[in-house]
Amino acid sequence: PHEEAMARIASYKAPTDSVRRVSCKKKSYARTPNPRYSVVAIDCGIKQSLNKALNNVGCNVTVVPYNTSAEEILSCKADGLYISDGPGNPADVPEVIETIAALRGKLPMFGVCLGHELMALACGAKTVRQQCGRYGANQPVRVVENGRLEIPRQNRSYVVAEASLEGTGLKVTHRSVMDDTIEGLACMKDRMFSVQYAPVDDKPYRQFIKMMEEKRNA
Repeated sequence: PHEEAMARIASYKAPTDSVRRVSCKKKSYARTPNPRYSVVAIDCGIKQSLNKALNNVGCNVTVVPYNTSAEEILSCKADGLYISDGPGNPADVPEVIETIAALRGKLPMFGVCLGHELMALACGAKTVRQQCGRYGANQPVRVVENGRLEIPRQNRSYVVAEASLEGTGLKVTHRSVMDDTIEGLACMKDRMFSVQYAPVDDKPYRQFIKMMEEKRNA
């Protein structure tokens, strides 16, 4: 009945444990022949295609649950840390935020989608829910450095609040052509960067490789 349907809608509360529901329960591996680097991936709902993208640029990947501690990640002796995509409000995943904050400057980091938002929160920035999110495969993004356009797919409801970046050490690297919101961040001093969308090519992965190589040779 209409009245019952409306009452159910009014009483609905969005889940706050979405990442816990989709994250793996134990460590797993995505191997590649003749690996050059080892990466730990925090699973917030990771897509297998992103593991394969890391494999394709010469990385062995160790996938760990979202609540894996910074100490456990360091014990893996990895060259870099990848923070995956996933569902829900990034503020609902304090475990990952704390881990990123603890590892800042200790490992090169690359965050995608939800991982981008979590990295921003770990650095002291804030995220806000958009009235209209970004969904679909035709969301234009501009690279701030050179003006190059990318047309990635996106599936997000949250965005990093630009006013909150002051004092975080993060620099805006990508912007939405649609509404000028932040689509990418970086802190080169700490060798960390992120994008709000699934990469359209291997350039971000190559950038991640370069950071790991610089850290190894430092």
